Amino acid sequence: MSLHGSTDFAEHLSIFSPGCPTLPSAPYTVACLFQNLPGKDSNLWYAYQPENFAQVNLYFDGSLWNNFKQSTDFLDISSSHWYWLITAKMEGDVAPESHVATYSESGVLTWSHSFMNGTRANYQNMNRFSIGDEFANGMEGDMALLAAWTSKLSNAEIEAIFLRSSKAILDAGPQFFVHFPEAGGLAEPFVDLAGGGTEASRSGPWTMSADPPSFDFSLGRSGKPKVWDGTSWNPHDAKVWDGSSWTSHPMAGFDGTSWVVAGGISGPPLDEITLSAAVVDYLSTIAESISSPTAMHTVSVTIPTGAWGIVHACWQAGQTGDDLAISDSDSHTWTTIQDFDLTQRQGVWGWYNDTGSDVTTSVTITWTFSSNGPCGTWVGAIENAANTPPLVAAVLNNTSTAEATATPTQVGSLFCLHYSQRNPSTDVSSFDASSAVDSSPASTHYFSGGPAAMGTIHATAASSDTTTPITVGAAAPTSAQTYGVLVEYFAT
Repeated sequence: MSLHGSTDFAEHLSIFSPGCPTLPSAPYTVACLFQNLPGKDSNLWYAYQPENFAQVNLYFDGSLWNNFKQSTDFLDISSSHWYWLITAKMEGDVAPESHVATYSESGVLTWSHSFMNGTRANYQNMNRFSIGDEFANGMEGDMALLAAWTSKLSNAEIEAIFLRSSKAILDAGPQFFVHFPEAGGLAEPFVDLAGGGTEASRSGPWTMSADPPSFDFSLGRSGKPKVWDGTSWNPHDAKVWDGSSWTSHPMAGFDGTSWVVAGGISGPPLDEITLSAAVVDYLSTIAESISSPTAMHTVSVTIPTGAWGIVHACWQAGQTGDDLAISDSDSHTWTTIQDFDLTQRQGVWGWYNDTGSDVTTSVTITWTFSSNGPCGTWVGAIENAANTPPLVAAVLNNTSTAEATATPTQVGSLFCLHYSQRNPSTDVSSFDASSAVDSSPASTHYFSGGPAAMGTIHATAASSDTTTPITVGAAAPTSAQTYGVLVEYFAT
């Protein structure tokens, strides 16, 4: 089912977009599949900055409007239609582009490609997409999907990609992708399947509506293995002999990236992916004046072969202009898992060791900030992990406890809550919350303004966990400020 916004309420749905923070200042393409209500215009989407400004957006009233710049298309919206509505732009002070097609369940789509009637400049980084305006009118109509690239797709690429398949769009490499027939429907948070963003907020009584006719939302092959019955190939459950009878048994197949087992079960035995003993360091002092706005913290860490080296860094007094960078003595490229921004006051970076041998390297975190304040780093390794980009499952922003909830996507994957707490209610020398294990420092560290701690709480996903959300973390101690990133690391 697709997402439906009514005329009676100002619905909006916001989803973090860690895969495309630079979209407002880079070449971009943003596409949605939308059905209008008869005679109604609508606020489709907004690209919000952490400071709650949205200078890239799309409004539809028969024409496309990208932040007050209008397309030359004039579609008849007196009755309902499904449309591909796409805006794109090159970097710099140039006119945004409009790409529009009336969706049909079969045949070749007819596209209109044009420039809007004015130029738009580059803008500051974003951290989330909102369907509907967070602070004004909501979306009125039906939306099937929203996707974004930090590149400008050509007319030919647009016509080839945007047809009738979610998989074709996801295979084209977007940095943000959400479609709305998710298994949990409206009951569960929506997830950015391309960049790992999680739902940030929603308002209004969203409902579901019928999907675009003949649109294929599946993201891969499904079904049972087949056997030959002498006449034809027929679906059949794989079975094994348990000593007394033949019982159904999962069957593995390679999906192009990893071995996947029938029924959605994948991965090795649960004990094959582990959290290694982490090197944990915390800075209690930084630059003493604005005239020296850069601090560097270097720690030596051994990253085993087949492991993700992980850096979790937090900056408790973040201000506009603050930033940090990760490097090491062997010039490896560290992948951004969760980008640093002022809302989350933290970031997570990783490097996968596929060299065939253990690597000991000096990791340097370089901080650039506009005023004094405390910063800290957690450096560790996730062993026996797949060389698959980790997935951000949830984010904590200024909550009271180090607890995050999400649904693992694979059996055997490892959920790690990388967290920091300022002014915790008690000493944080150890946590133990059911299957969660804390590997934070053995003593309380000190920030200016109060004690604080940071570390990683982790749990392995069992088979039952892939159908219902699980909570990773601990209910105590509470904190005046807790920040965290729940990351799913995949097993080999």
